[in-house]
Amino acid sequence: GVMRGESGVALLLAAVALAVAAVPEGLPTVVTLALAVGVQRMVKGHVLVRRMQAVETLGSATVICTDKTGTLTLGIMEVREVWPPESARRVLEVAAACCDAELPAEGQGAGAGDPTELALLVAARAKGVERADVERERPRVSEQPFDSDRRRMSILRSDGVLYVKGALEALLPLCKQVPPGVTEALASLAGRALRVLAVAEGRGPEERDLT
Repeated sequence: GVMRGESGVALLLAAVALAVAAVPEGLPTVVTLALAVGVQRMVKGHVLVRRMQAVETLGSATVICTDKTGTLTLGIMEVREVWPPESARRVLEVAAACCDAELPAEGQGAGAGDPTELALLVAARAKGVERADVERERPRVSEQPFDSDRRRMSILRSDGVLYVKGALEALLPLCKQVPPGVTEALASLAGRALRVLAVAEGRGPEERDLT
């Protein structure tokens, strides 16, 4: 084309036409099916893949570094979603009232304590809730720390409210009021490989009749 004096636009159109003609029409479908088969095989090996494209990358891996639980993460803990969304601030208020971690003012360090609690406090701060204010306004009276049997922790504060945080399955039997759709929400969150944590509150020192 250059030797014949054709314009650059004509040459570009010819190159695009050749590129399109060279790619089989069914190639994207074949690639998608191949990735889907790879995902199915990994699921059988108890490996959850969120994006099919990751299978191709993983196939080229020679060394995999994991933590003691065998999971692959970015090492960053953050609150991705609060349910129900219309009660997000109240949910995070309860979470902040049931934390032992310390989150300093912005720009004064990363904080100290459990990474999960620090993530909750960061999310609470974004909603205008500070744990320091909670401790000042409602000092804690007593605490039941988390353990693997109870799968929850609880803090009784001076306002007479018991704040509880833990696994959803551990809290549901203790609640007298549960937001509608909680089962569907749990399935949706778990289906996206998100860790689910529940919070509840109730009057008095006993872990019962929570909401």
